[in-house]
Amino acid sequence: MKITLNNQEVELTEEQVEYVIEEHKKEAEKPKRFRAVIGDEYWFINSLGRILSETENGSPIHDWRYKTRNYFQTEEEAQHELDRQNAVAELRDLIEELNESWKVGWDSVSQAKYYIAFDHAGSRFFTEKLYMLQYTDNWKYLEKGEYLPIILERLGEEKIKLALGIEE
Repeated sequence: MKITLNNQEVELTEEQVEYVIEEHKKEAEKPKRFRAVIGDEYWFINSLGRILSETENGSPIHDWRYKTRNYFQTEEEAQHELDRQNAVAELRDLIEELNESWKVGWDSVSQAKYYIAFDHAGSRFFTEKLYMLQYTDNWKYLEKGEYLPIILERLGEEKIKLALGIEE
């Protein structure tokens, strides 16, 4: 059988074609994210915020960590997730502090709600006003758009990017 591979025509036997198909199926069946094989090491964040390694053994706790995405191939990946969680907590606390007793009311057509957005073209943060459309979790909405400069000053752009999952 002739196929085109990298802009070149190649002749393959039936066995080679079957092999390529089987290998492709195996690749497609692989999990999309890392899961250690039994006996190999992975990293996780414990309940005290410490990063630890564990040897995969297929136990329910290992399955739970994997399901809840507290399961990392490297210590650096676990550290990045811990940093992200801490940034989210800081941002959430600051938004709650600034909003004071204000609560999001989706049943109110007159209540403005502001959310933080990032313009990749201009490389800047800004707020967008909504009334009835919900784009994100309730805790991320601000009572006033004027809170953004305070948030930027207190947390810094990098921490806000980390908390909101903004990648450049």
